[in-house]
Amino acid sequence: MLLLLGLSAAPPAEQVVRALESHYNRLQCLKAQFIQIYRSSPQAPPRQEYGTLYLKKPGKMRWEYASPEVKLFVSDGRTVYFYVPEDQQATRMAVKESGDLRLPLRFLLGRMNLKREFHVELAGDVAPLDSGNPVLRLTPRRSDDRVRELLLEADARDRIRRVRITETDGAVTEFRLSAETPSPPLDDAMFRFRPPPGVEVVEETGQR
Repeated sequence: MLLLLGLSAAPPAEQVVRALESHYNRLQCLKAQFIQIYRSSPQAPPRQEYGTLYLKKPGKMRWEYASPEVKLFVSDGRTVYFYVPEDQQATRMAVKESGDLRLPLRFLLGRMNLKREFHVELAGDVAPLDSGNPVLRLTPRRSDDRVRELLLEADARDRIRRVRITETDGAVTEFRLSAETPSPPLDDAMFRFRPPPGVEVVEETGQR
């Protein structure tokens, strides 16, 4: 926890960063519930989706959407599949070619080093979801054609409660995480997509 790190001399943002890195860098895998909220502009109505997220080192992720539509986003670290059962179709793309905003959350199970990738400061002007939680503002150190800033909210147990990504065009995607289960038993097969009979797989290139 933040109070147990003995970093009272460090700036508050530095304490939060080190606590988050200490927590996530020692995990091999992770399960959590998520709410995904998307707004195409500040004035647009939000679109909410719900489901379960699984992460496993190195670079594996599985997003199981349960509501309002059943769908699956899964990656083995090299290839990404997006599957909507109702459409009887899946799309496939190389991770390195994808601009999907779910992919940055892989940093939770990489060797997290936020200050290498971002300028970091406390976002004192942003209200947390839960009272007392610190919120960090991260701006990319390198120019990014898509992402303007990220907000990270951490809870008292150094778990990420919220990630909010603001794009350069004003669109906002927010992920709210809860019920985190550290290091559950996850088989690698969970992160490989095998299309059901009759499902067409379409190759895509460029950003989704």
